[in-house]
Amino acid sequence: MVKPMKRPDMREYFRAEIDRHVNGSFARSAHSKTPANVRKVDGTVTSSVITVQMIDGTEHKWSGGRYASRKVNLCYAPLMPRILR
Repeated sequence: MVKPMKRPDMREYFRAEIDRHVNGSFARSAHSKTPANVRKVDGTVTSSVITVQMIDGTEHKWSGGRYASRKVNLCYAPLMPRILR
């Protein structure tokens, strides 16, 4: 029996996505921040659910879509997604 892969550390990826949302095209790229074992990311930090598929087929989920209460650079910035259990 194959043990499922651990949940990846997606903080750098989410930080880059939030930066891109706030600063637009001048922000750093999130694609270079994906962990090595991640095959596909469905959703962004503005989506209600972010699904990450690992190379072995395991899926992990985060809840996104939450926004800061004050504006940052003329828009409401997304907050760091939370882990869904």
